[in-house]
Amino acid sequence: MGVIAVLEERYASHEVERAVIEHAGHRMMELQPDDPNWRAHAARADALLLNLTQIGDEELAALSRCRVISRYGVGYDNVDSVAAARRGIAVVTQPAVTVEEVTDHAVALWLACCRQTAARDQLVREGGWNVETPASTRRIAGTTFGIVGFGRTGRSLARKLSGFRLGRILVYDHRVPDVEVRAAQCEPVRFDELISSSDSVSVHVTLNEKSRNMFSRDVLFRMKRGACIINTSRGGILDEEALADALAAGHLHSAGVDVFQYENPARSALTRQPTAILTDHCAWYSVQGQVELQRTTAESAVRYLNGDRTVSIINRDLLGTE
Repeated sequence: MGVIAVLEERYASHEVERAVIEHAGHRMMELQPDDPNWRAHAARADALLLNLTQIGDEELAALSRCRVISRYGVGYDNVDSVAAARRGIAVVTQPAVTVEEVTDHAVALWLACCRQTAARDQLVREGGWNVETPASTRRIAGTTFGIVGFGRTGRSLARKLSGFRLGRILVYDHRVPDVEVRAAQCEPVRFDELISSSDSVSVHVTLNEKSRNMFSRDVLFRMKRGACIINTSRGGILDEEALADALAAGHLHSAGVDVFQYENPARSALTRQPTAILTDHCAWYSVQGQVELQRTTAESAVRYLNGDRTVSIINRDLLGTE
């Protein structure tokens, strides 16, 4: 019997996790991220379920018994996975759980940008009707859509875009063989071709040192004039100040952004741009998806403790063999 700690700050209840953990014969311990003593309590944990709390060397040093950190969701940039591997701690994610929600949200942001529904909603509420502005509502059929990153989420998005009668769907992902991209009725291209040719771009890559600031000022201003960009991946991939400038200058038509450099983006320059549609890092969410995410996160920890190494271990290569 082991102890599985839950360090989580978003959900009202963890009874879903408790049911999984206790059914497997383990004990669940709830930790509060704002409790200055949570690290001392975590020293008793064999596994940790983690949401947004930053886990670096100091926190890892406190996890003296921990063998696995199971992260809610697909991202893991708040965990030092390299340092975790040095301590023999696997970092596990849940890459398949909320794919449908994220791609639904990407499509919703894209449609809101192209059809300018948010701006028109505001104008109607202010008494406007049949207004001349915003005047740059876009036709979707026949345009070129670029997908950056062709893992589960990128492929799901491509499938959903197939009914929009687009002219082309371009894909950039150097890890995916061209034959797989073509099998999904998309065109594999280099990054420069994608950004210069696409009328709309949606970003679906993991945040790491290679992808950080991938959409820099230079890249954003090299995008096709009048393009729309959607980001539901991670905030650090896109330079928010530069994006705000590109929108203000009219170089880009619009942007749909669900993720930001800082979790509360009240001071982001994007909040002052009327052609930016902003949501609160909710692309992953649905009522059903949250329950499944809580369950899967707990199950991944239990499976790892039971010796199952088929879970999604993102620092597998650094752990060595067991």
